[in-house]
Amino acid sequence: MKNKILAGIMALCLMGGVTVIPESIASTVSITASASDTYEGLIYKIGNDDTVTITGYDNSSADIVIPDTIEGLPVTAIGDNAFYNRSKITSIKLPSTLKKIGTSAFEYCDNITSMDIPDGVTSIGKAAFRGCSKLKTITLPDSLTTIEAGAFNGCTNLETIALPESVTSIDRAAFISCEKIKELSIPDGVTSIAEYTFELCKSLERITIPDSVTKIEASAFQGCESLIEIIIPNSVTEFDNSYMFNGCKSLERVVISANIKNIDKDIFDYDCENMKELVILNPEAKISNLGLPSTANYIIYGYEGSTAESYAQKADVRFKPISEYSGTPITTTTTTSTTTTTSTTTTSATTTSATTTTTDSTNADNSCKGDANGDGKLSIADAVLIMQAISNPDEYALTEEQKLSADVVDKGDGLTPMDALAIQMVDLEIISADDLPITSEKLNQILDRK
Repeated sequence: MKNKILAGIMALCLMGGVTVIPESIASTVSITASASDTYEGLIYKIGNDDTVTITGYDNSSADIVIPDTIEGLPVTAIGDNAFYNRSKITSIKLPSTLKKIGTSAFEYCDNITSMDIPDGVTSIGKAAFRGCSKLKTITLPDSLTTIEAGAFNGCTNLETIALPESVTSIDRAAFISCEKIKELSIPDGVTSIAEYTFELCKSLERITIPDSVTKIEASAFQGCESLIEIIIPNSVTEFDNSYMFNGCKSLERVVISANIKNIDKDIFDYDCENMKELVILNPEAKISNLGLPSTANYIIYGYEGSTAESYAQKADVRFKPISEYSGTPITTTTTTSTTTTTSTTTTSATTTSATTTTTDSTNADNSCKGDANGDGKLSIADAVLIMQAISNPDEYALTEEQKLSADVVDKGDGLTPMDALAIQMVDLEIISADDLPITSEKLNQILDRK
């Protein structure tokens, strides 16, 4: 059965001129690469700008030192998949000349325990360190500005990470399943927290969100089961409630921005039974069923005469005015089109202007999981389109909505051949559409059994 599946995937990869081979079968299929230059086991290429990119490795040593120069030219990039799945490697010293770390550069290098990224690196690519399960410490440089999707996905032993103030962009699922990080401060300059960014960070107790953040997307903190307190600053005007704090079973205190207009039923779930204080700073916020369990003995703090007070009365929850709140210092100033109310304790969040922007928050993904072509159903045509989009993104460009729907394996790492593989396995009835999204580890386990 496994050989039939592999044959089917190979045929799929050749459709529409696609020649990408899924990573999950890379160890099964023998691939002959074109001749490349090598230096002490490192495979490299020289660009038109007279810089060197490391593109691969011959797996000859467990300890790697990448030099600053090769052939007298600076080594400035680690290419996509350069060290992908090199479990033999235990240590890597990066060159001081480095500027960029590419997509999946060190993915599944699961015996590396530490990494020092040199000053000068500005971006860390998608899934660059995904699955580096023994990585405990990593040093990020002050030059870093961008952390792409899934960069540290599944770094389950990563204990500490200090994000430099130079960072301005953190993409979706960047730190998903970093299970041992306890505290984190988001740099002042980051404007949005993308979906799934800190999902399943099970040891995360506290996180500091700066006033630069204006948008927080769905499931950003889902499954953070050690999270105790979180303050959503007044700078946040776009807030997708969906599954935001689901599974946060240690959560005791939440302060919600004065400029969040809707607090919907999916924001909490039955696991949030330790909730003690919920502070709602917008007196006109539309509040649905919060989803908190009836066993939660909590207080809602808000303005007298506010929607928070009305909700508390209907839900039979204790209500207290904000003036009686004695938790973490907050600024409780809000201005709306009809009401201006001020009650300031000490300052730890900024206020916003009288005019708030109304946005169409239709962020929920209502499409069929895996439906890349948008026809409302899951079929082999979706798998073909994914492979075409990977091989020739200019000709087969997908919308962001299509990409989000098609990303069904290791949710948050973007499109990979594994997504096409999973969809074909659904088509062959090896797995069910209900199994999606799925992890690559589980998918490979199922494949190995067939």
